Amino acid sequence: MARAKATRQEHQIPEEELEFSNVTDLRQNLLPAIERIEKNPALRFLILKHGRPQAVLMSAETYDLVKRLMNQLVSAQASMPRAAAVEGAFRRLRDERGPKSNLGSSEAQERVSQQIELMTTMLLDIKKQLRARKTANAEIGD
Repeated sequence: MARAKATRQEHQIPEEELEFSNVTDLRQNLLPAIERIEKNPALRFLILKHGRPQAVLMSAETYDLVKRLMNQLVSAQASMPRAAAVEGAFRRLRDERGPKSNLGSSEAQERVSQQIELMTTMLLDIKKQLRARKTANAEIGD
């Protein structure tokens, strides 16, 4: 019976497993929150401070998946010529929005191009920060 429950959870949309918590409540209920995450690795807590998102608490398994995904995205983006990346982004947007959208304009193409550049830069920065933390944690452990 536990197997059937796990299978159903695997097919749920990830955002359905997102809960909001403020810092004070999470601090008071951290151990129960960790136990819930251990039982359901898809569960994440978006931690709010003064009503604004500040951090996410997730399982180590989910974190590893996110790191792997970021590495794959950065690798794919780095190996793809910029023009191909922009064209691929336009194709996906057209598919999502349908034929009536005006994504062919040079202004729209430039905006998408800038967004791709920004996201790539952000992913590379996150990757650097993760490596720096891993190095710092390794040094502390020695």
